[in-house]
Amino acid sequence: MRWIIFISLIHFISTESFLLAQSNAESAPRPKKDVFEEEFKHSKELQKTFGSSKKFFEEQAPERIGQWKTGAEKESPFAAYLFACCLAEGYSIEKNPVKALSYYRQAAKAGLPAAIYQLGWLYEEGRIVPKDVKEAFKLYSKAAAFDDPQAAYALAISYENGVIVNKDLKLAFKWYYKAVELGNPDAAYALSINFQNGVGTEKSEKDTLKWCKKAAEMGSSDAMTALGLWYFLGKNGLHKDSRAAFQLLQKACEIGNSNAMLNMAFFYFNNQDDSQNPQEAFKWLLKAGEANNAEAFGRLGMFYAAGIGVEKNYREAFSWFKKGAEVGQSKCMYGIGLLHAQGFGVEVDEKEALKWFLRAAERKERKAMTWLANFFEEGKGTDVDDREALRWLKKAVELNEPDAMNQLAIRYEHGLGVEKNREEALKLRRGAAEQYKLEIKNNEPESMTSLGKMYMEGWGVEKDEKEALSLFRKAANLGYDEAKTILQFFNQNR
Repeated sequence: MRWIIFISLIHFISTESFLLAQSNAESAPRPKKDVFEEEFKHSKELQKTFGSSKKFFEEQAPERIGQWKTGAEKESPFAAYLFACCLAEGYSIEKNPVKALSYYRQAAKAGLPAAIYQLGWLYEEGRIVPKDVKEAFKLYSKAAAFDDPQAAYALAISYENGVIVNKDLKLAFKWYYKAVELGNPDAAYALSINFQNGVGTEKSEKDTLKWCKKAAEMGSSDAMTALGLWYFLGKNGLHKDSRAAFQLLQKACEIGNSNAMLNMAFFYFNNQDDSQNPQEAFKWLLKAGEANNAEAFGRLGMFYAAGIGVEKNYREAFSWFKKGAEVGQSKCMYGIGLLHAQGFGVEVDEKEALKWFLRAAERKERKAMTWLANFFEEGKGTDVDDREALRWLKKAVELNEPDAMNQLAIRYEHGLGVEKNREEALKLRRGAAEQYKLEIKNNEPESMTSLGKMYMEGWGVEKDEKEALSLFRKAANLGYDEAKTILQFFNQNR
């Protein structure tokens, strides 16, 4: 009986407490709806779609920045966050990162998860505030507890890289899944990459494709770009489908993904059907370059230098090579060396060429190694040093550079600096031919011309004049001057 009374009493007290809490909630004044919340949500939607909120602020800040400032002064965390973004990036107001920090802090103090995450990012990067990865992790954890998708993604990266905290791939996957659940497309793409590379899990082509498709559906332009390339090449369980590739790349380009622009150039330059179009390829390369895609810089330089899809212009080639070299692109360093070596657009300067070839070669640019070997062999820009020439030639061969293979083959054929060895020479010739064939798949006109010479002379391949001429014509159609000269000579001497 006592137990019945006791349980009844607990039930009575619990019910009374609930009714009292409900009564207090109903009697308490309801907080006013924050008029800036919808704008904040819209900025985040565009960020998810385009990878940043730039589009939102460029369109809205000119008209709304005054209201955001006023709203921030009236303690709206959403307005404070939006105004902070304007100050941080200089949207419709003079850039003032220090002032932006105070508004981020205001929004974070009011409990806005996005602002808490932003503070964490500033601490991790050491922007405005002293770098403090422990504080960054603490803020990411706090924002993630409030279901901020970017914070969940940041925690996943932290656990995967082991920079901020001890590496823990299980926790990394947990937070990637959580971030996907919260709507972060980058997390889905990260899962795809991990399944592809076997990071923290077994490699799985099926899961690689599954998560990449998921990420693309969620709006990841990186995933769209990857899928587009896979469709074009027929990789990761997908059949070749140029139309699907084009549609995905086009969508990613519309979002502003510079890697998609680069791959669109690849699509137009390498497509074997009627879509092949060097002019269109150049157009997309230029778009990628103007979007500061570092890999595009070297390709643009090569297109301008060879006159592929655009009128030949060595000054423009040099300009793009220089831009790429400044950000460490080895192909651009090699390109500057080539221009100085041959006097294209600049004075012939063998010492300057040697300097740039060395810089590129030290970054494992294999063609630069072959040129270095030639310079040391012939004493261009330096003293003759055959041992150094042979050293660089062998380094290039180790990286499967076909020109170096042919040059080393000549040495073995004639015993130049090495013991004569016909078998080794033939092996190198055949290896060079195979490498040229691989490069030709990417429509490399220089490789087409080199392989054409091998077929014409029967070096490492069966002599085949018809195949040689076919390769010369393909290279000439892509604007390659050496191939044009060879064809002209052949036609005059038939």
